[in-house]
Amino acid sequence: MKHRMSQPLASVVLLLVLVIAVCPAVAGSAVAVPDPYSISVFEGRVGPETTARAQIAALRQVLVRVTGLEAAGRDEALIARIGDPARLLLSSSRDSAGNLALRFDAVALAERIRAGGYALRGLAAQPTGAAEGPTRLDVQGLRSFADYGRVMRQLQGLAAVGDIQVLRATKTVVELSVDLRTDVDAFWREVRLQGQLEPVVGLDTSAVPVESLALRLRDLP
Repeated sequence: MKHRMSQPLASVVLLLVLVIAVCPAVAGSAVAVPDPYSISVFEGRVGPETTARAQIAALRQVLVRVTGLEAAGRDEALIARIGDPARLLLSSSRDSAGNLALRFDAVALAERIRAGGYALRGLAAQPTGAAEGPTRLDVQGLRSFADYGRVMRQLQGLAAVGDIQVLRATKTVVELSVDLRTDVDAFWREVRLQGQLEPVVGLDTSAVPVESLALRLRDLP
């Protein structure tokens, strides 16, 4: 005698089969984790005042995001303690639609937030890992072959930098592919401590990959 499976039971069995088939694929896939210290805001017309307002607006949104408290974004004492947002930027790019993409220094900003009496939540409280794969690095402001050698020596002296490959070089710019041994935040902190190179803030990188960084060679005194 043949027994026919009831409709509800057949549905359950089919669901279990689908779950078993899908789960291994899900478990083996990589999940992109958003950076809580990166944000995009609309700037509109380009100018020093509009850029400054956009940076403050972005900072307020990040404060709410990393603390989970709306009050943090409205806390003028905290904003004053943090200071000029531009000094905490690791990267800044602007697209043709007037949107400003900003990435704040997670460690420096987190220190100021904690000093202001706020706790961080979720991913904002966790340190970031080392960069995955090569990172494109554009260094601007070169004026001679001696400057090229100076840039290479400075980068090779950074603990955060591993292998360096030259992709393209012109009279004023050298494009490199570098392997970072640390996260990007640690790389920027070491660059600032070294003092010979500085981040290019406000660069339009809408046509370049996300994994791109830009530096400028400082003028020697």
